[in-house]
Amino acid sequence: MSRSSLFGRGSRYSEIRKSLAAAPGARSAGFGDAPLQTLYAALAVPEEQVHVFTDVGMVSRGGASHRPARGLPPPAPKSPYAQGGVLEARGGSGGWNGTNGTNGTGSEYPRQKAAIYVLADGGRLGRLVEMLQSLDRHFNNRFHYPVVVFEENLLPVQKARLSAATRSPLTFVPAGFGLPAFIDERQVPNQTGCLPERGMGYRHMCRFQAGIVNRRLAELGYEWHWRMDDDSLLTGEVPYDVFGYMASAGKLYGYVSTVRDDDACIVDLWDTAKEYAQRLRLSSENFFGEWPRGAVYYNNFEVSHSSVFTSPQYRAYFDHIDQNGGIYMRRWGDAPIKSIAVSMFVSADRIHRFGDLGYRHAPFIDQEPAATRRNTGGAPRLLPRLALAWKPDAPVHSVIGSFHIEAQPDAALQQLLAPSDTAGGGAWIGADSAASVGLGPARGAASQTFVWLFGDTLVGSVSAAPGSPPQRVRRDAARGGFLVRNSVGALEVDARTRRPVGPMRFAWKPQVRIGEGDGPVFSASAGPREPDDFMWPLAGLSYCPHGTACKLVVIASQCAKMSGAVAGLLDGDAFTVRGSVAIVVHNPHDAADSWTYEMQPIPSPAYEGLVMWHAGIARADEHGRHDEEGEWAYFLGALGGWTKQILGRLPIADLARLDFGRMQAWSHASPGAAPGWSLVSALPRGDDFARSLVTVGGVSESSQEAGVWFHRAMGLWYIPFVEGTRLILRTARTLTGPWSSHAVYELPERWSPERDYFAYAVKSHPELAAEDEIVLTYNVNLRNNPDMGRLFDLGEADTYVPQFLRLQVRG
Repeated sequence: MSRSSLFGRGSRYSEIRKSLAAAPGARSAGFGDAPLQTLYAALAVPEEQVHVFTDVGMVSRGGASHRPARGLPPPAPKSPYAQGGVLEARGGSGGWNGTNGTNGTGSEYPRQKAAIYVLADGGRLGRLVEMLQSLDRHFNNRFHYPVVVFEENLLPVQKARLSAATRSPLTFVPAGFGLPAFIDERQVPNQTGCLPERGMGYRHMCRFQAGIVNRRLAELGYEWHWRMDDDSLLTGEVPYDVFGYMASAGKLYGYVSTVRDDDACIVDLWDTAKEYAQRLRLSSENFFGEWPRGAVYYNNFEVSHSSVFTSPQYRAYFDHIDQNGGIYMRRWGDAPIKSIAVSMFVSADRIHRFGDLGYRHAPFIDQEPAATRRNTGGAPRLLPRLALAWKPDAPVHSVIGSFHIEAQPDAALQQLLAPSDTAGGGAWIGADSAASVGLGPARGAASQTFVWLFGDTLVGSVSAAPGSPPQRVRRDAARGGFLVRNSVGALEVDARTRRPVGPMRFAWKPQVRIGEGDGPVFSASAGPREPDDFMWPLAGLSYCPHGTACKLVVIASQCAKMSGAVAGLLDGDAFTVRGSVAIVVHNPHDAADSWTYEMQPIPSPAYEGLVMWHAGIARADEHGRHDEEGEWAYFLGALGGWTKQILGRLPIADLARLDFGRMQAWSHASPGAAPGWSLVSALPRGDDFARSLVTVGGVSESSQEAGVWFHRAMGLWYIPFVEGTRLILRTARTLTGPWSSHAVYELPERWSPERDYFAYAVKSHPELAAEDEIVLTYNVNLRNNPDMGRLFDLGEADTYVPQFLRLQVRG
């Protein structure tokens, strides 16, 4: 619609039109009215004098249609060139729906045969309307891709409501849920332990999303599929064609985040997939072997090429999973089934993370758009380091039963671990974990030696220009490198005053050959493990049998570094935990680089990394009561993902011999049985072994590197750990519980998560505490720091150094 003065006879436009018609080649080019009038309007008409009729319905046979925007608020004034159109493909060769070039969408990428799809629930249409409108607002107003709505028995009025609520072209396709012929519905359990526990509908949905929906989309002619959930939202402008980008970049699978699935929802799934991979001898080029058990792509936002989930490889894999029956019998979800397949059939370099897009699926994922983040790197803006110099914090007060707790940092003890300002370049300048173990007092000595066990250790020096914060300096590779996987410290402590006698002495194995790098104290090569594995010692105790020398018993996590490509796909650490090992040092009073030791895996008859026994260790009697001479060594462990803390035990004499034949676990000997101690060898294997273990005290919180200690004045066992910004003590009278949790400290602003820090690895040091005290250390690290490079930034010299905290306990 236009005034006659704009395009009519005698107008400036008519003169331009005549000139173009007379131009060489104009007749063969066949210039049409639409592009000429559009170009002229862009040149001659002010933006505020252009109007888009979003509220008027229109159909042009063989061309396009435009639905009236019933129920929508009037559009805000906006340039039609930024807003795009609301065209819907009707076939034909022209218009924006072609498959080559940008075709008027403003995209820099060729248009793809692609669709966005969603599964509709008639009881949740309000949420779906909101999702479709966010899709219009942030993406499809420019790119106009069709939306396929899979549905079960939507009413015509419901379909009309959805069509009226969006400018995107909708196609409704019956989902066709149904039980496969090989499943007997009478055998399907009503409850599985995985939420939602009841009903068949969710299981039908999982099977549909895992094995059917992508085939349906391919049959409809779509080569690219973008999944959205009915209540997931785009929260910021998507400035490019996601399908075009994927195709142009050679990617096959796109996602926004990875999460960890509930162990109750993947019982036997990884074992089933592993069996399939081994049987078919799948190519070693895949990364299934590195992919952590339970890690899944959050597939309520998923962009994939049709070949990923419709290939013969995938169909054979899915049929194997499907016919196992786990989708219905165990409530396996589509996310883990498809995530495993991606690790088997898609190389890591063909997977893309859409980390720049704004996406929300409450309460699970809320990714801020890159354009609105506080800096271009995506990480939170950090406050100036000089403004955050260490200051004594005010004491934090709390109560545990009848005891009053006052917590405060200990600046004097902190000097024990202060990074050295050395010029030689070979000093200990930071590490984590920091468990301490006494070696037993020497006869007649006024002090006792305590060994400190550290994980990944930084080596180098610290420099500080006048007026500037200190900064770490890496030691170069030729002189031994800047990182060793573990180290130890030796500290003399006065037996009467419980104060340090002299500085801590740090040790690791020095460089043997130039260019090879220094070595850790504990090496995985000493045990029956892979050559590239490494150890993180996390806890220990001293065992001094009558008539023989004391031994140092250490428990450690056995880890493997992921390849950089796989680590980049995960929202987490760049390593996997293979399991737990016990280490017996026969000469702990000698220099650490000359220790002789043996090691053995702590048995766990389950999928690698599912059950771990290395969080903490303590001696107690057979009832779990504190006894420093108790015959039992108790292991504090955790299930994979650290969602549940568990308990095992072994006679201390057997542990010193690395004999695990009599190891027991706090467990249900049979389904429904009361908790009790059972031989590990008598319990079921695989995921059922993990399911038989009893969460300690019924407390579901856990920690990757928690330990367990006893406080005499309170008469309580305690497990310290960090939850968010709070330091928690979990306490109990006996090791088997019941346990309760108490917040005792709030981390200072210096270590705020808003500044990209996180705290972990809380350890207790009774040797440094009076009877009415608890001395703790906790470690602080930086997120998004897989190569540790940020720890060498200006002002970060005190990060990744265990922080001392002293708790006063008053009855």
